[in-house]
Amino acid sequence: MELSLKKLFETEKSLAEANARIKNERLTAIGELAASMAHDMKNPLGTIQSGMDIIRRNTTIDPQIGEVIQRMERAVSRMSHQVEDVLNFVRTTPLSLKPVSLNTIINSAIKSVEIPRTIQVVIMGDDVTITCDEKKMEIVFINLILNSTQSIPGEGKITIRINKANGNAVIEIEDTGLGVPQSVISDIFKPLVTTKQKGTGLGLASCKNIVEQHGGSIKFQNNPTIFTVTIPIHAN
Repeated sequence: MELSLKKLFETEKSLAEANARIKNERLTAIGELAASMAHDMKNPLGTIQSGMDIIRRNTTIDPQIGEVIQRMERAVSRMSHQVEDVLNFVRTTPLSLKPVSLNTIINSAIKSVEIPRTIQVVIMGDDVTITCDEKKMEIVFINLILNSTQSIPGEGKITIRINKANGNAVIEIEDTGLGVPQSVISDIFKPLVTTKQKGTGLGLASCKNIVEQHGGSIKFQNNPTIFTVTIPIHAN
């Protein structure tokens, strides 16, 4: 009897390991396919954006046509962001480290996000220079600031605080938005988890990957909504 139970446990363990391998192989294949498709979409999106830029520069635009072009630009921007979400999640590239001012990274991220005039963005605290991959860290703050703007239905405020603690830079991003539903809080950094109708559900998962690649951490709290990013000032 004891021998039969042992064989049963071993069989179950082997089946579980086999299922895990199959699942990982499928996820890897899906990731490679998604990366290939996302990469192939970047060129046509760039072509569309370039065409709209040329139209704006070289023609006198009727107001109605101008509104159409603005909608097209917003659509291209949204699609480009989703493509970048996919690429940033499925590919892990080596860090290109250099000393960079956090104010520089955050201000560049703010300029990359379409923030409504009804939302005020305030940066508080002293600037901190950290050793990081500037482009990847900018992606983190673009995603977090975009999340904040999308959670604020009308007038509101995004407060970004920069502090230092125990050899780390600590950045808090707080907003006056609607918060996150209780049902998704525990899974908020998992891939494909989203409360938005439009989006990939990969933005926060990408943020977590990038921050952890730098040896840091990212945390979330609700009511008020605050994302806290902790990054070593000097990379190991």
